[in-house]
Amino acid sequence: MASADNQGDPAAVVPPRDVPDDRARVAASGEAPTRSVRAVWPVVRARVGRSMTGLDEIWKDQGAFNDRLRPFPHAYEDKCDATSRLVLELTDELHELLRTTVWKKHRNNDRLRPNIAHTTEELVDVFKYFITLCQTWDVSPERLLEGYWQKSAVCEQRYVEEWVSAYAKKNPLGRVAFVDLDNVIFDYVRSFGAFLTERAPWRAAGHMRDRLTSLLERREWLSAVSVGVHPQEWAKLQHEYRTSGASAWMPVMPGAAHFLAAVRAAGFVIIIVTSRPMAAAPNLYTETVANLHRHGLVFDHLWFGHSKKEELLERLGDVYNWAEHAIAVDDDPRYIQEYVSMNVPAYHVINGAANLATPTGGRRVETLMDIVPDLAKYFGT
Repeated sequence: MASADNQGDPAAVVPPRDVPDDRARVAASGEAPTRSVRAVWPVVRARVGRSMTGLDEIWKDQGAFNDRLRPFPHAYEDKCDATSRLVLELTDELHELLRTTVWKKHRNNDRLRPNIAHTTEELVDVFKYFITLCQTWDVSPERLLEGYWQKSAVCEQRYVEEWVSAYAKKNPLGRVAFVDLDNVIFDYVRSFGAFLTERAPWRAAGHMRDRLTSLLERREWLSAVSVGVHPQEWAKLQHEYRTSGASAWMPVMPGAAHFLAAVRAAGFVIIIVTSRPMAAAPNLYTETVANLHRHGLVFDHLWFGHSKKEELLERLGDVYNWAEHAIAVDDDPRYIQEYVSMNVPAYHVINGAANLATPTGGRRVETLMDIVPDLAKYFGT
């Protein structure tokens, strides 16, 4: 029960979750939830701030103890070596924790009695190793707590998609909007461009910096060819960007929030379909969910796929009446062509990139807001 001095304090409340209380009814009916996960971001900062004092003291104490035992690993290779050793030692501590319980169900061991004090001691040993692993990788208490709430939002999102929603059972209902992410909802060109301008050789004066500046002004897609970088160097830059955490802070495209709200108001289930490389950078899922919540953007599902056509067919099957129930919004001509081949009304959003050609059958629009007047005409809203 909350204490009196915590009542009314949003930081004292567990971040809200939007998995409905009547989960059984939702799962049985096959209906898609109106919002898969409520944004937890507004309370994360306050909760992290309230929790820091005690955790900071624990962090400092464990760090001081570790300093007396071993040198702190600074190089990446040293951190990897330290991690392998610590994980093995942590595994042994977990086994010690296990031995405080009756876990061998085939044994009739009536001599072991509950000893919560001993179990707690072993849990503390596990916790101390966990803190040491965090410190090995320079994870601060604040970063850990923030990451915890981000991951909680991801777990809720996946639970709804995999267990509650009708789409988890390949039973789509009603109207659905397939919406791209980069350069449609989030400003990838601006974010990645800012990342590149901070790195050599673009920091120095010269034609490469001017070339990048020109691409950003025209909002053209950034690639090794367009920027003028060797493919191997470009791959390194992309990996560095994707693992830098920048995806959790990408700015929103103009009108994106209003557009998504209008799509929701028109009765669409919103499925974000992106080609972000999850296999190469698994952190992108968590960062994407965190950024969607941070900006308060409405959506129901988040799907990743190198081929969006294959992703939709795998998840929904080939019996879906795309022309009558779906629309698609993307900035990449390749995916517009995929949607057109499925008879999905597909909007090609340019957002200033006038040099992009729209495939035959695609509906070329300048901004997301140009689509809003059309929402009612498809399904008689």
